[in-house]
Amino acid sequence: MAETFDPTARFRGMTEDEIRAELDVIDARLQVLHQNADGSLRSDMSQADKREMAELLGEREEAEKRQGRNRRTLDALNRHPGSVQVAFGGDLVPSHDAVPAVDVARMQPRDVRSAALRLLETRGKHLSTEQTDRVAKTMESELGPENRYLDGDYVARRMVITESDEYRSAFQQILTESQPLLTEAETQAVRMFRALESRFMGEWTPSAGGVGVPVTIDASILLQSGAAAAPLLAAARVVPVTSNIWRGVSSAPPAFTFQTEGADTTDNAPTLTQPSITVHMARSVIPYSIEISQDYPGFAFEMEQILTQGWTDLLAQKTIVSSGTGEPWGLLTRLDATTTSEVLLTTAGTLDGAQIFKAWNALPERFRSRASWLMSVSVESQIRSFGAAPVPSSYFTVDMTADGLTRLNGRPTLVTDYMPAFVGGTSHQNYLIAGDLQNYVIAMRQGLQVEPVQHVVSTTTGLPTGKRAFFAWGRWGADTSVTQGLRLLNQT
Repeated sequence: MAETFDPTARFRGMTEDEIRAELDVIDARLQVLHQNADGSLRSDMSQADKREMAELLGEREEAEKRQGRNRRTLDALNRHPGSVQVAFGGDLVPSHDAVPAVDVARMQPRDVRSAALRLLETRGKHLSTEQTDRVAKTMESELGPENRYLDGDYVARRMVITESDEYRSAFQQILTESQPLLTEAETQAVRMFRALESRFMGEWTPSAGGVGVPVTIDASILLQSGAAAAPLLAAARVVPVTSNIWRGVSSAPPAFTFQTEGADTTDNAPTLTQPSITVHMARSVIPYSIEISQDYPGFAFEMEQILTQGWTDLLAQKTIVSSGTGEPWGLLTRLDATTTSEVLLTTAGTLDGAQIFKAWNALPERFRSRASWLMSVSVESQIRSFGAAPVPSSYFTVDMTADGLTRLNGRPTLVTDYMPAFVGGTSHQNYLIAGDLQNYVIAMRQGLQVEPVQHVVSTTTGLPTGKRAFFAWGRWGADTSVTQGLRLLNQT
């Protein structure tokens, strides 16, 4: 018979200081288990690793209980029955004698940013240096003539609220319990978050019952650094926004002319255009059984990982092939619809060195110095095979047979499975993109939201199924800002 895991055994007889030290050990081990050295999430966890993580999370929960969280809740309930509210279906029952909490919305911006940066330092130890710097830079953004779309004050206030102990506790309870008992402080934290959303999100009405994902696990804020599963983010222009639309300015370079002394100057004003990107909502529903939420000690933590990975997968796919109708424009889809950006193969079905350089030569000079290549691993393999031919292609001087094609014609190469594979033939096919990928703009709306669905009902009988669900949603948009700076190699 398998031995039953007992999360209480580790802490028997320990003092508060000893438990606190043991918590540091647990947190360090949890970080090793679920993160790689660069801060990215592990995707190769074995069953033993997952079992160890579940046990560690169970022990961590027990340690927090022993440190007094449950005792404080019960004491508050005994002293002031009205100070503990019930969150059911996302609606908080108001307290008549609740003590007002600090109103984050009324704090001065400099004070909020200072508090947020301190929290980022303490709560964000699991983040990579690049992620930490990005969040800090985002919070320091101020609205003005040069920044019309990102209010760093909102992100800072969101950090202060959602990273507090009270909010994190309420967040996990609301998502895993049908009738969570929230302390007065936890209820105030949720109310402050909803007040923040009402104040800063004027272009939409917040849904009742929603809770925001804490900033240090919020994929819409953190996954902007080119995660391995969404490589285009590393080269595209990612613009954090707190509005529902992004507008830029684009034009061809102005012309200059030589003129004689004292002659009238020629009007060389360029034609300005204003590309705009609409932010769309992406949604996900994650059903789960009531039994899992009760029996799995690390359930809420696991859901956080699933949401993060799901958001990454969405970005990886939709930044390449999204239709642009009711959703962002994928880079490949947009260029395939732009005739002036297409470069056709000389002979359909034949991809050789001459075709690669045909795409490169079609790229205007001013975009070449910052250009990258984007292709599938299948097309990459086809290009690498040039080096294995009886007469290697004279177009390339790098080792084409090396493991992975990191550079092509001196410029970086990005590979994603969402770019089309090489199949040959004479039908319409897209193969690779060359150009300055900063001309593809991703407007990332800050803040991922999660709402609990307390009862999932059958679509046939209308009766409860014994399941609950998370309804998660986030918002982003994407499109090209300067299509002249990008070329798509395809055929027919």
